[in-house]
Amino acid sequence: EDDNIHGQFGIEETVVEGHGPVVVFEGQDPYPAATEPLQEGVTPVGNKLSYRKVIAQLYQYGAYTPVTDLMGYYLGSKKAVQDTAELGAQAGRSIDEVNRECLNGGTSVLYAPIVDAEGKETAVLDRSAITADAKFTIKEIFKAARFLKRNKAKPFGDSYVAIIHPDVEYDVMISKGFIAVTAYTEKGVERMFKGELGKIGNVRFVVSPQAKIFEGAGAGGVDVYSTLVFGQKAYGTISMQGGNLEHIVQPVGSAGAADPLKQRGSRGWKVTHGVVRLCETNMVRIESAASPI
Repeated sequence: EDDNIHGQFGIEETVVEGHGPVVVFEGQDPYPAATEPLQEGVTPVGNKLSYRKVIAQLYQYGAYTPVTDLMGYYLGSKKAVQDTAELGAQAGRSIDEVNRECLNGGTSVLYAPIVDAEGKETAVLDRSAITADAKFTIKEIFKAARFLKRNKAKPFGDSYVAIIHPDVEYDVMISKGFIAVTAYTEKGVERMFKGELGKIGNVRFVVSPQAKIFEGAGAGGVDVYSTLVFGQKAYGTISMQGGNLEHIVQPVGSAGAADPLKQRGSRGWKVTHGVVRLCETNMVRIESAASPI
């Protein structure tokens, strides 16, 4: 599951045997600051305990490749090993896409403004108004970080995290203040994220070719790119206890009477997985165009 970039920033829960397929995530709302002085001998009003509950559903996903007895002779064992590796990659991409679609349904969104040749900005209020001149800029990432801070979303260590598409990577790397990942991992950053590119300010970027593109959704059919920016506890993922991803090989002839001449078999995978957004204000989506290649 090396391709599962989108799943690495959420709360992880495991369902034990005999439970599920529904998991309830609970989060406590923060208490307000207590700024009124205590009165001598007077008990103040207590805090009101408030919990948010979000329900996540487990689903099964899977795929397989039919094989025949002759394929074994013609292609040999090397091809079987290659196909098994590709099935594993397919599993990772599939779960990553399931996570991506859930996260891109979030309600917190910022739109990159249209910037003309003189630098004049025109605000964009809807995806359909994004033009080729509404590119991703450093301003948008600072606005996203401000949004998360104002909503008290906790960072990962000292930074928030953004998932960008490779087409947006160029716009990030040419931005003022960009620092490559090698420049700060050597200084003892506790954890390097899968796919990490670098950082701007207090936002670290990871790159995924599976980052969401709303194809042709902008003005005049412009592709709109999603950049997801997270704080902690924005979403949760759930899996089954005891080896979530299962590789399944059915040897040629294993089907008994259903395959009387021992001609067919299969290689495949199966996984049980769930994902749910937990707090809409702990994540924000930036929608923009990207510089042409």
